[in-house]
Amino acid sequence: MSGEDNENYCFVEDTDILAAIVALMRHDNPAAWPIQKPEDAPVFLKVETSLKDFFKARTLRNEMNRSGRKAMGIVVDAEQKEELSAWGSVRSFAQGADPGFNDIPDALPENGLVLINSDGRKLGLWVMPDNKSKGMLEDFLQLLLPEDAGPLWKLAVSGVATARENGAKCNPPHLSKAHLHTWLAWQESPGERIGTSITKKYLDPHCETAARFVSWFKRLYEL
Repeated sequence: MSGEDNENYCFVEDTDILAAIVALMRHDNPAAWPIQKPEDAPVFLKVETSLKDFFKARTLRNEMNRSGRKAMGIVVDAEQKEELSAWGSVRSFAQGADPGFNDIPDALPENGLVLINSDGRKLGLWVMPDNKSKGMLEDFLQLLLPEDAGPLWKLAVSGVATARENGAKCNPPHLSKAHLHTWLAWQESPGERIGTSITKKYLDPHCETAARFVSWFKRLYEL
């Protein structure tokens, strides 16, 4: 079976989110997420590059109703732009969907959204970092720092601040990226990508925050 034929789909905003999900799920159940054959994984993850178009009701309906689809999940960063709200778009779609969804909450649940329509298909949403705060994947990953990261993390944060005072161009909305990647540059294998940093446990794949995301993912796809 190719990945495209999988009944479980997860649309993600970028390759870093995809890699983080795969790494977390491999720690949870290595046998189910083969490294050599990702197409055999229980969920097919796909990067969606055009979010503004993706969150239109017609697109969501088409994706939900594809033949054989059992569950569809969406993982994105908290949107900084007012004109696009992942939660608002998904909630509006679910309210108007036919066949409809039941028990649609007024606010995005902190433990992630899982809805079931009258056909039994599931729709899920997780907005990084924690379904309630502005931010992005790197803000989520900061919550996966090991307990002994404190001193070095403070040095990374202060180092970025010093660099900005001396002309570094990183903008405030992306400071969490600068902080995290500065800290990762000081690990045993410097500058690892996000997925590998979780795989090597520079970031804790079993901490409470990671467990909350993994629990949502497993609940959505019945893993």
